[in-house]
Amino acid sequence: MRPVPDFDRIASNISIWHGYDSAVKAELYSTCLETADGTYFIDPIPLESEALYELIGSNSVAGIIVTASAQKRYRWEGDI
Repeated sequence: MRPVPDFDRIASNISIWHGYDSAVKAELYSTCLETADGTYFIDPIPLESEALYELIGSNSVAGIIVTASAQKRYRWEGDI
């Protein structure tokens, strides 16, 4: 799956992005939740580096949540 170029901020601490994954023939959605403890990614799919850094800024990543064990999602690599 290609990295998604941008995201939508739907609240001051919640963002979403989505992209089509031809391997599963479906539009996949991801959510980012910013809290006082850090940033949580829910069902993350690839996001282009520039958009990722815009999204998290200087916040730390507190966790990655996958809502279904059968889901094949993006594996974060490197420092975020």
